[in-house]
Amino acid sequence: MDTADEILAEHGTDGLRVLVMTLAAWATAQIGHVSELSGRTHEAVLDAMELACLEAGAEE
Repeated sequence: MDTADEILAEHGTDGLRVLVMTLAAWATAQIGHVSELSGRTHEAVLDAMELACLEAGAEE
């Protein structure tokens, strides 16, 4: 959040959009790599990530 705040302050909403798009592209590529390496579909990888988030939230 600190990084996003700094980018917003220095570059405005356009800079924040660039950050979001860059992170989204990176995340998409990483999901593809995990899918390929694990032999699972993209959907299966995303389901596992969602389940992990739900389980982490249940502990709080």
